[in-house]
Amino acid sequence: MMEARDPRRLALVRFASFAGAMLVIEAMIARMAAAHPGSPLALAVLVDLVVVLPVAFWMIVLCPAGRPYSAAIRVVAVGALVAGFLLRGRAEVRLPLEIIGAIVELSVLALLARTLGKASRELRGAPGDDLLLRMATLTDPMLRVAGSELAVLRYAFVGPRPPVCVGDSTSTEFGYVETSGLGGLLIGAAVLVLTEGFAAHVVLQTWSPRVAWLLTATSAYALVWFVALFRAARQRPIVLSNERLLVRTSLLWTVIIPRASIASVRAIDDFPRSAGTLRATLGPPPVLLVTLTDPVEALGPVGIRRSVTRVALHLDEPGKLQAALTSGDVSATRL
Repeated sequence: MMEARDPRRLALVRFASFAGAMLVIEAMIARMAAAHPGSPLALAVLVDLVVVLPVAFWMIVLCPAGRPYSAAIRVVAVGALVAGFLLRGRAEVRLPLEIIGAIVELSVLALLARTLGKASRELRGAPGDDLLLRMATLTDPMLRVAGSELAVLRYAFVGPRPPVCVGDSTSTEFGYVETSGLGGLLIGAAVLVLTEGFAAHVVLQTWSPRVAWLLTATSAYALVWFVALFRAARQRPIVLSNERLLVRTSLLWTVIIPRASIASVRAIDDFPRSAGTLRATLGPPPVLLVTLTDPVEALGPVGIRRSVTRVALHLDEPGKLQAALTSGDVSATRL
């Protein structure tokens, strides 16, 4: 899975290097154009940013992946914004910028409508009732990130609900909140954010009110995250069925482990720091280590994905899960 994404990551790095060098050059040309009114330099900068840059993105990133040029419309939009910033006040490019802006706006709206329609169809076809697992099925990476942020708002503001169970009638749920001290940890973090945020707001208000309110908004969103983390931890327990072990750590990590891939389960006193090991805990040290015969993909926040071969867990009753995995009988340990 990781190897399949390496060529795309390499292509993105190459394009980022090209775009960075190009922006530096265009900024220098824009300064020259400001010193020579009436020269074609300003128009050349505009063409480079809204034509050459998107074409380079298509050739380096999209074409090798088999994606159409229409996917480069986001780069056209960014190029138009950068051109408007570099060439602000230049009369010779005002009309072309307005025309390009209108075309880009319509194209972005059309692309957004098509993307949302596709995402809606994918979500309707996604199995289960776990919101984060359903969001992970989206093929568009940006929508996966947006979906994870929507999940934060859902868990923070939607009223209390029973735990989301992903399994059949023989599945068993294992909680990890009661013995974790998560509530106290989040309350302490919230108090720290409130006090430090208020002090920083007072200090920054005299220097820059915008920066002060931006910091305050960030602190408020951090509080929303804390509430969502606690509620999601209660509503997303670890689930064991006859076919798989579903590891869920609030909003942070989700791992689907086939029972056939579990090589061993043992109690631990400390987290084993090694490549391929995932710490699927919220605060307290892990107490159980699940070792796999084959790597599986772990889904993290904002669309992060990792290949793991060992998963370290913290549970309220680790002995019951260990006994169930060892015996292979889920019903014998049903809560």
